[in-house]
Amino acid sequence: MSTVLVLGYRQYGRYLFNTCEAIVEALNGSRIKGFSVKAMSIPVSLRFVREEVPKILESVRPMVAIGLGMAPGFRRVVVEMAATNLATFEIPDVDRHVANHEEIHPGEPTILEMPIPRSKILEKCIRGRRLPMKLGLSVGTYLCNALAYTIARYAKRNSALAAFMHVPMHSDYALRNRFEGPTLPLRESIECIKCVIEACLEVLSSGREE
Repeated sequence: MSTVLVLGYRQYGRYLFNTCEAIVEALNGSRIKGFSVKAMSIPVSLRFVREEVPKILESVRPMVAIGLGMAPGFRRVVVEMAATNLATFEIPDVDRHVANHEEIHPGEPTILEMPIPRSKILEKCIRGRRLPMKLGLSVGTYLCNALAYTIARYAKRNSALAAFMHVPMHSDYALRNRFEGPTLPLRESIECIKCVIEACLEVLSSGREE
């Protein structure tokens, strides 16, 4: 279990690129504080998150699980604090599925707090290093929430830590494709994610409760 798992969504909809894919490519195979990082992209599919992500988690058995989703309107990386056992969305996923108040994992708790060291992230990443990031309250009810809930569920069952982060549009992509809206350089998004991973590993190594 000396592994960090990072799962990021692939391109979907009108955007020809997803920042998460570039982050996954940059982090896969790296090492952070002695832990190996396994990073992979996954389809924007509720079925995949329900059925395949739990299998990936059980196969890798990470001590820290990180989920990533792109939020084109954001200026900073947002570390979400809670996920709900609910999927409801009108924009079809890649399987053409539309969800209407469906439980993601039937019969399980309605709300799960993301098992992240919030105070450590505030101290180390936001206040200490002044990285372009903040804490968020809710992931919503689309596919980002489904992934957040699924990794939180795994973490709580396995004494692990899990975080879900929304990342802004990659500024290089935006420039090339005349995207008008908030962006963030890829290197800054990566630094935010690495800092959160470091914070999680430091808390696990110290045995402190957050």
